[in-house]
Amino acid sequence: MDNIAKSEQPRVQRIPIVRYEALGTVLFHEIGHHIHKAHKPEFRQREAVAEDWSKELFLRFLRLHYWYLMPLLYPVALYHRLPRLFRRED
Repeated sequence: MDNIAKSEQPRVQRIPIVRYEALGTVLFHEIGHHIHKAHKPEFRQREAVAEDWSKELFLRFLRLHYWYLMPLLYPVALYHRLPRLFRRED
């Protein structure tokens, strides 16, 4: 925990939505290992499954705690996904 807290810059700690990013990704990654082992085993690499769970759990956390920002974040997410939607598959 101390190393994670030290890795963050004090300026970043003031921004509420970004404040939880470092701790959340590590915590949810480890919870993803537990989910993979105990509840939903998959036949993929453990780290890949834990990373997928980390992203899913962190998004759930953001939706729960920052629900009022979702109308603003949906266009941002769409903007980042747009190039992938129009990319041609060869």
